[in-house]
Amino acid sequence: MKAAAELMGVSRARVAQPRDDGSPPERAFPTTGEIDLDHEDLIVVCGPKSSHVTAEALGRDPKLSFETLPDGRWALTERDSGTVHTSPSDDPDSPAPEDIAYLGRLPRPDGQGTFLLIAGIHAVGSLGVAHFLAENITDIYQEAGTKPFSMVIAADYEPGTKTILGSRALSGVLLHETA
Repeated sequence: MKAAAELMGVSRARVAQPRDDGSPPERAFPTTGEIDLDHEDLIVVCGPKSSHVTAEALGRDPKLSFETLPDGRWALTERDSGTVHTSPSDDPDSPAPEDIAYLGRLPRPDGQGTFLLIAGIHAVGSLGVAHFLAENITDIYQEAGTKPFSMVIAADYEPGTKTILGSRALSGVLLHETA
């Protein structure tokens, strides 16, 4: 909720207010994190902190792990190499206006297809994935086709407005083995 508040330029309390005392449509806007992943053509933009459903889906990724480090920072870890990616905006010594995010096509729980998952360490990281996809979707498709994959994306942003200035892949397209 904090990230949503920052992006909208309001307080966390204001984001929660419609859920607590707004009209039914406003109360429905802040979601609970309960997501039904068994739909065709589904794109989910939600991280593991906000939804146990996406946390479970990310936990089944054979190439990347989305986890909390002992110091409390979130990280994406490449399982094969052990490379750990943390958000430069969380660097305790020298924070920078850059975030990282997860991009993946994962199997649906019902086994009847896949869905696309975007999960930033912070909300601005998810915006960075959208920027990256706009510029690189053809290249990703050439590498992955319709197969499950995952990758780590980085995005530079303007600190005040959180406008994405650039994005790039920190990992390659990591194809998942399928049976």
